[in-house]
Amino acid sequence: MKGHGRKIIQLGIPIIEGPPEDDNQRETRVEVVPMLLHDLFDRLSQRKSYLPNQIIVLLTTTMRSLLVLQGKSADVAKLAIPATRSLNGSSNGGSSLVDEKSTDSARPSVGVSRVQTPAMATYNSPPLPPPPLAAAGEGEHPRHHLRGFLSHETCKELEFVHRSCGAAGYRPSVVSTSLPHLAATGCGHLILPFVPVRERLRDAVESAFSCPFDLFVEFTGLISWCKGASIGWHSDDNKPYLKQRAFTAVCYLNDHGKDYKGGILQFQDGEPSCITPVAGDVVIYTADNRNNHCVDEVTEGERLTLTLWFTRDSACDEDPKLLSFLSKTSLSYEPVHKKCCIPLPASDNMYWFSYNQSGFDIRCARVHILGFCFHTSMDEENNFVVSAEDDPIELLGKPLRLGREDGVFDKIFANGLHALQVVQFYYWKAPELAAKRKQSPSGSGSACHPARQSRGTKLALPCNHGLEQIIFGLYKNVDIEFVWNDFELAVSMWEDYSEELQRKLLTFLPYWLSSEAIFVDNSIFPQNQVENFGFVWLCILESFYM
Repeated sequence: MKGHGRKIIQLGIPIIEGPPEDDNQRETRVEVVPMLLHDLFDRLSQRKSYLPNQIIVLLTTTMRSLLVLQGKSADVAKLAIPATRSLNGSSNGGSSLVDEKSTDSARPSVGVSRVQTPAMATYNSPPLPPPPLAAAGEGEHPRHHLRGFLSHETCKELEFVHRSCGAAGYRPSVVSTSLPHLAATGCGHLILPFVPVRERLRDAVESAFSCPFDLFVEFTGLISWCKGASIGWHSDDNKPYLKQRAFTAVCYLNDHGKDYKGGILQFQDGEPSCITPVAGDVVIYTADNRNNHCVDEVTEGERLTLTLWFTRDSACDEDPKLLSFLSKTSLSYEPVHKKCCIPLPASDNMYWFSYNQSGFDIRCARVHILGFCFHTSMDEENNFVVSAEDDPIELLGKPLRLGREDGVFDKIFANGLHALQVVQFYYWKAPELAAKRKQSPSGSGSACHPARQSRGTKLALPCNHGLEQIIFGLYKNVDIEFVWNDFELAVSMWEDYSEELQRKLLTFLPYWLSSEAIFVDNSIFPQNQVENFGFVWLCILESFYM
């Protein structure tokens, strides 16, 4: 099954005996659904010593539907993912595959039992992508504008990741955060928020352009266009090394007019001819010259997007390379280690933002425009002091503290990137933190120390603070009431958030590595639990083959 797997998994035959790897073979066998389920459960119930300890099979049956088992060859050993292909009628002269008058007796009874449980009311499956607009995808310039595709909270979480991890981009006045960059800087756990979004976007693109199971993700990245950034007319496959790109998806994470000015996406031909960015909207289009486009200059603020390119060439799949990074970094994680989620900065020059013969360190700028500054730490044990020969920028890779005009925070951060992540997390969660404070009794005093020599010295960094405000603008939520106790709670919440993502990453990573693919795994169910969602059957066969 091209795009979603290296092997075809045909229904009606033992899964583990699927055909050999052949991306060109794409047939599936269609049977009447009840008989198909009987046969499948019969075969799965046969004892086979070479099967893994756990198999999860999700089967979806609906009226007038075909049942297709899809997924990477290794998915069947861990998460066999199905899909239904609705016929809206029939594929054999108008007769339905499932008799609409069928009763429970016609439904499968082999290998599955029907269990009514109130827990099913709380099952949250990933929302389906909005249906594409048929007229927009037809003709000479296929493209779609999907409104409200991403939730507000998803946009805010991806914004947090970018503002706390981004480095200088591939073009002037651009900041980018790629997934390999996250893995290489000790932030592999922050890849998890991208995973369900990537899956939904791929499904939406495959559906909109009628290429099911055909695409791989070639690139995933957060990209912000700052003041002065623009690009002229081009297609996304306009270089020899970009010819593998088939489709583009651009997800807007903030609002035009409110968060920035300029930066309008315009197409040379066809409709829609221009897109005014709204947070949560997605634009998908072919990457070839049928969709030549440009982006107007950003005149104020920071235009933030999540951009993906899709390819039909499996050799350009992003996942194997990304998993190689993750296997070298995340697998060395030890839960007992107290610094398990501390980011490791890249080289300092990757954070230097150049602009008209001037510039600034991105880490310093992101902290400074939110009202903070970096202070050196004086460790009581090693008596750390700043030498006159020290490069101030290099000090961002060493332990330091954060200060504001009214004091210096007590906690010592491992490096500037660690401090920046906590600051950005605080501003992401500021409304929640303020609400918790109002609901709780008064805090037990200040969490800060007055700025004084014995507790650290403010770092004199060679950054153009006036320029950083021109480039990034001022955040719209900086007018919140800052309270040190809230910030102290944010440190604890950031640690919990990072630990939880790391735990999930370590759970999923072995499966990803075995299949050379990154995919969504939403559920971990109790052993041998079988549940009925009306016409949705979830069957877990665990430890049966041991």
